[in-house]
Amino acid sequence: EGGGTALGAALEVNTVLQELDIGTNGIVGDGFATLAESLKENTSLHKLILGGNSFKDEGAKALADALMANRGIKTLGLIMNGITDEGAE
Repeated sequence: EGGGTALGAALEVNTVLQELDIGTNGIVGDGFATLAESLKENTSLHKLILGGNSFKDEGAKALADALMANRGIKTLGLIMNGITDEGAE
């Protein structure tokens, strides 16, 4: 979880990074929530790969909320995160 929190803090101020692949890094819980929240502020990312982190429905909802404010991300990889129909709503 600490890695997700640290990465989230960095993404909030990032203005250069356009692609980020953090698949299968075990980012879940509070760390994922912080990461998702940072996407509301980040305007440079265009591609974000999050596959294999198993953040499940709760994480998917946090991510969806963040993406409502972030219009820059055009490619999003979410495979193998345990997202059910509930999390996809």
